[in-house]
Amino acid sequence: MPPPPSCPDRAAIENLLDDLLPAADRAAILTHIEACPTCAGIREEIAGTWSLGGHVGRQRAGAKTQAALAEMGTKAPDISIAPGLESTPPPIPTIPGLDAFRLVARGGMGIVYQARDITLDRRVAAKVLAGSWEISANDRSRAEREALLLARLDHPNIVRILSAGTADGVPYLVMEWVAGETLWSRIKRSTLPSREAARIGRDLTRALEALHLLGIVHRDIKPENVLLAAGPTPADSCTPKLIDFGLARPDDPAGHLTQASTVMGTPSYMAPEQTGLDPLLGPVGPATDIHAIGGTLLAMLTGSPPYDGPTTADMLRRSALGTTKSLGRLMPRVPADLRTIVEKCLEREPLRRYASARDLADDLDRFLSHRPIRARRPSLPERVAKWARRRPLAAGGSLAAIVACCAAIAAAAYHVVEVKRANVRITASREEARKFLTSLTNASAERIIASRHPPDDGDRDYLRSIRDSYLQMSIEPDAESGLRFRYQGLDRLSMISAQLQLDDDALKCVRLVLSTIADLNRRGIHDSQLEDDRLAAMKRERQLLTRLGRIDEAEEACRRIIPFLESAPGKQVELAQSKLELAASLSQRGEAEEGARLLREGLATMAAARTAAPDDPLVFYAGLIALFNANHLAFQVGRLDDQEAYLREFLALSEEAQNRFPEKRPLFGQILLPGMAVQGDIARRHGHTEEAIELARKRFALAAELAEAAPDLRDTFLRRQADAAISTYDILASAGRAEESAGFLAEAAAIAERFYEAEPALFGS
Repeated sequence: MPPPPSCPDRAAIENLLDDLLPAADRAAILTHIEACPTCAGIREEIAGTWSLGGHVGRQRAGAKTQAALAEMGTKAPDISIAPGLESTPPPIPTIPGLDAFRLVARGGMGIVYQARDITLDRRVAAKVLAGSWEISANDRSRAEREALLLARLDHPNIVRILSAGTADGVPYLVMEWVAGETLWSRIKRSTLPSREAARIGRDLTRALEALHLLGIVHRDIKPENVLLAAGPTPADSCTPKLIDFGLARPDDPAGHLTQASTVMGTPSYMAPEQTGLDPLLGPVGPATDIHAIGGTLLAMLTGSPPYDGPTTADMLRRSALGTTKSLGRLMPRVPADLRTIVEKCLEREPLRRYASARDLADDLDRFLSHRPIRARRPSLPERVAKWARRRPLAAGGSLAAIVACCAAIAAAAYHVVEVKRANVRITASREEARKFLTSLTNASAERIIASRHPPDDGDRDYLRSIRDSYLQMSIEPDAESGLRFRYQGLDRLSMISAQLQLDDDALKCVRLVLSTIADLNRRGIHDSQLEDDRLAAMKRERQLLTRLGRIDEAEEACRRIIPFLESAPGKQVELAQSKLELAASLSQRGEAEEGARLLREGLATMAAARTAAPDDPLVFYAGLIALFNANHLAFQVGRLDDQEAYLREFLALSEEAQNRFPEKRPLFGQILLPGMAVQGDIARRHGHTEEAIELARKRFALAAELAEAAPDLRDTFLRRQADAAISTYDILASAGRAEESAGFLAEAAAIAERFYEAEPALFGS
């Protein structure tokens, strides 16, 4: 039914859902829809399956959401450059040693030029960051990571890096020039013959094997990220080369460059676990790349990705549920063995895929050499289960028919039918949870948008509606599974809310996580994962209370953590840290005696942890941090004698740690250098100028030594070296030794210049 004349037209309602209206128009239309059943019905119709519990705001992947997803790397860059791309060309970069720049590719993350290497007179590819030349910290981190990763790789199927650096403040990479097209450009002309697709897939998997041996997960393998290098003659086969390592990360990184709630990758090729929508699938890992090879094989053989769909949200939903189309129908002429290989790569459960890239490459080799492959075809029940995920309504009808036949054949099969019915109910319950988790996709994109603009009431209401739906979701018939889904989803929602700085909502979610875990415990369910998740939630509760300024409640939360850790085996380090945190809070509130007592207890607990684990350098490192913090706390509350005592303990432990673990000197050096700076300050406080100068010089020399010994930490130690030079200059200048001090100021300036310019693989900060 068309809306009455006074109502907004359908296009306006669509723009409302796509978040394209000015704030005033948006408010007016929302007010009208609340009072107009006709327009409310049209809104529901447009929102379609993405309406959750009657909530529609921001349910569709609108223009802002699409832009955010593109920024997150979820939209494939347009590698194939069409005429007219140069209509709005970016500034030509000034890269030392290169000239004759020509724009060849432009995407959401980077711009690629062909250029000439002046010295060697050869063509090269130069990649610089896109983004209107305003480079964010995340963009810079990804560019730096791509340079460092490529520098570690030497494989015929991975594009080689030649140099890297910054030009006009913009990070760049100089890579070998690959004369050829992208694999996607080749696919768009026509699908590939089975053997050619298998050969390209095998070569890419060999490259993947090299990545995984270095502990690197690419995370975004797809035809657009594969270049086909032409052979010496037209008759020679092309060589596939893997490119674009902007999303690649170590499998278990020390630095968290991607937040847990951020979706990274390309939705149409994304592995189910990569969406983050089903916690039971586990984290992203090497199996994620194996899934991507399967998706790339499928694209070569059929012309389509595994999870194609009309919208980004639809693709993510299909990926999360693992609902690929029937491969038998998609590629009926593809040999059965190759189809089996693709099916195994695209298994929804990571553990059901190939165990390693080497196993996948070996099976593709077997196919190419006409030997039997090792992968087996899915069993009949497995094929039925996959078909049921693709066609739930048809599966339900067929299941009913099968049950009727079984009942007619033998009444003795009744209990089997009941088991099947129960399994269907369990599956329905889990699918309900998974569909609900899928709704977090748009919230993740909105979080990226909100990082530039504070969240409004609509964002807050949306997140609260998701929280309420988790609580209302049925946990039957498998209460353990249902409760685990609930607390894992609420935990993820708490992190999203905290990142949006909606701390009250994040705190509410965290406390619901703790109550849900307590419910599991009351049902007699206890395991190490539950205990770890409970501890993580208790810590987050304390952090949020501190951020909210609710200091008394934060202290109580810390007091609840301490007995929990005291009863948990192997948690001495965390117990000591909690005691020190509580000691700091009490001391800063004026409860000096209680704070000092807890400080001593925390340090004693840390010492006990070292005794229990004398061969663990990380326990010693934690002990050094504890003593450094104790020294700082004592200084803050005016206990200068205690400060000096803690510093002496710190220096003694540092020496012991370096003697025990000489290979870990760079690790310990990160905390020793600030400790030496404090030692110099104490010397100056006592009027021992020469001692302070000597300590600053030692600190300078140690930082220089560690910068050479640990390239991965070079920037950290260069900063410390510059700081030591400035300290020496300051002490000498204060003592009236201006001529001597000038040399140290020049040293600091030289170090700064080296840090920002001389090392091409680091882009500075």
